[in-house]
Amino acid sequence: MNEIINKTGNVIQKIIWGILVAMFGILSIFNILGTTKIDIKVNDYKEYAEYSLNNILMIILYVVTIFAILYIIDRYTKLLKMDTKKFANIATIYVIVIGIAYIVMARAYPISDQSVVQRIASSFLDGDYSELTGEGYLVAYPQQLGIIGIIQIIYYIFGKDNYIAIMLFNVLAMAGIFNMLYKILTKMTDNIRIHNLYWVMVFGCFPLIFYSFFVYGTIFGLFFSLVGFYNLILAKENGKILNFVISFLAFCMGTISKSNCLIFVIAAVLVTLFYGIKEQKLKYVVFSIILMGALMAPKCVNLYYAKKANVTISKGVPAKCFIAMGLQKGTKELGCGVDGWYNAYNLTTFVNAGRDSEKASEIAGENISERLSEFKSKPLEFVDFAKNKITTQWCEPTFQTFWMLQAMDNHAEWSKVAKSIEKGKANKIIFVIMKLYLIFIWLGNLAYLIAKRKQLTIWNLLLQVAVLGGFIFHFLWEGKALYIMPYYVISFVAGVQGMYMLYEKIKIETLNIQEQNKKAVSEVNHKS
Repeated sequence: MNEIINKTGNVIQKIIWGILVAMFGILSIFNILGTTKIDIKVNDYKEYAEYSLNNILMIILYVVTIFAILYIIDRYTKLLKMDTKKFANIATIYVIVIGIAYIVMARAYPISDQSVVQRIASSFLDGDYSELTGEGYLVAYPQQLGIIGIIQIIYYIFGKDNYIAIMLFNVLAMAGIFNMLYKILTKMTDNIRIHNLYWVMVFGCFPLIFYSFFVYGTIFGLFFSLVGFYNLILAKENGKILNFVISFLAFCMGTISKSNCLIFVIAAVLVTLFYGIKEQKLKYVVFSIILMGALMAPKCVNLYYAKKANVTISKGVPAKCFIAMGLQKGTKELGCGVDGWYNAYNLTTFVNAGRDSEKASEIAGENISERLSEFKSKPLEFVDFAKNKITTQWCEPTFQTFWMLQAMDNHAEWSKVAKSIEKGKANKIIFVIMKLYLIFIWLGNLAYLIAKRKQLTIWNLLLQVAVLGGFIFHFLWEGKALYIMPYYVISFVAGVQGMYMLYEKIKIETLNIQEQNKKAVSEVNHKS
C-alpha cells in the first residue's frame, strides 16, 4: 500500500511538473516573440491591450542583452560576492526610498474602485452603512469589505480620507514582500551568488515598487500571503505548530485584504494535503484541512459588518458573471475592448436581474454554456481567444502601472522628472527594463523546472503551483494585466535560480568550447 501511494504521488508530481513546464514555456515564448501595450486612445475606456510581435532583431537583442548583463555582473562587479545581509539592507532601503519618492512625484489620488473603498471606509467611521443596502456599492461587491475594514482601521488611527497613509503602508509591505521572497529563496538554495543575484534584481522590479500609490488590497494581500507561504515551509521543516498558526493567520489576513489571495490559500492547501498523503503524515493532512479555514476569513468580516450595521450582507455579483465576462469576445466599442477583459457585463447582468444573485447566476450560466458551445463548434476561435487572453495579461511588462496614471485624470501637476518617468524618455528606458525582466522571470522559471527536474519536490514547486492557479483563474475570470503582477513577483524565487543556472551552463559550455579550440590549434601548430 505504501509503495502504491508513493508511486502514485510521484506520477502526480511529474504531471504537475509537466503542466508547469508547458505554462512557463508558453509564457517564455510569447514574451520573447512579442509584447503587449495598453492603448489609451482606442475608446473612452482607455484600456485597450494589444499584443504585437517583435521583429527578429529585437528578439535577438532582448535575449543577448539579458545574458550580457549577467556576464557583466558576474565578470566585472563584486555584487554576487557581497555580504548578502548588507546587500539586503541596502536593497530594502532603496525600495522604501524609491517607493516613497514615487508617491510624492506621482501626486496621485484614488479613483474608481480605489476611491470607492476608501470613501466607504470613511463613511463607516461615521456610522453610515448605506452602501450595504439598496443600490449601494457593497450590494454588488461585498468581497471589498475586507480591505474596507483594513482602511477603516488606518483611517481611525491616522484620520479619515488620509489615503497617503495607505500608500506609505504599501511601501512598508513592499519591503516586506521582497524580504519574504528572499527568506523563501534561502529555503530552496544556499548558493550565496543566487541570493545576491536576487537582490540585484530587486533594484529593477519597478512594477511592484511603482504600485506604492495604489490604494487597494493587492500589496497587503501579497505580503500576508508570502508570510503564510514562508511559515508553512518552516512548519514543514521544523514541525512547530507556532509556524503553522502564523501561516494560517497570515493567509486569513491575505484573503481579507484581497479576495484573489484565495488562490494562494488553495495552492498551500493542495501542496500540504499532497505532501501529507504521499508521505503518510496525518499531521499535514490535518494542517491542510485547517488551512481551508482561511478561505472563510472574508465571511467573518462580512458577519461583523452585518451585525454592526444590522443588515443582511448581499451575496453580490455571482462568480458566474465574472466567468461569463471572462470568456466573451472583446469589441473595441465596449469596455476594455479585449477578449475576456472587463466590459461591464457582470454588473449589468446583476442590475438587470434586480440585484438577485441567484437569478444573475442563472443568466450567466446560460451565457457560459452558449460560449462553450461556440468554442466546441469553432475550435480555432477558442485558440485565438486563448492566445489573446493569455498574451494581453501575461505579456504586458508594466502590469498597467503607468496606465493607471496616464489614462486617468487622477493626479496633480507633475514635475519634469515625473513627466519623464510617466510618459517621457525615462518611461521608455524603464519600459525596456521591465520587458527584459519579464523575459528573465518567465524563462528563468522554465529553466529552473528543467534544470532541477530530478531534485524537485512538491515544496520546491509551491510558489509555481500558486502561479498555475492564477494562470487558470485569470484565464476564466475577468482579465487585466494588473491582476497578474502578484504572480510575476512570486515567480522571482524560481526565476532567479533558473536564469543563474542557465547562465552558468552557457558559461561552462562556452569555456569548454574555447578550451577545445585552443587544444585543436595547439595540436595543429605542434604538427606543423
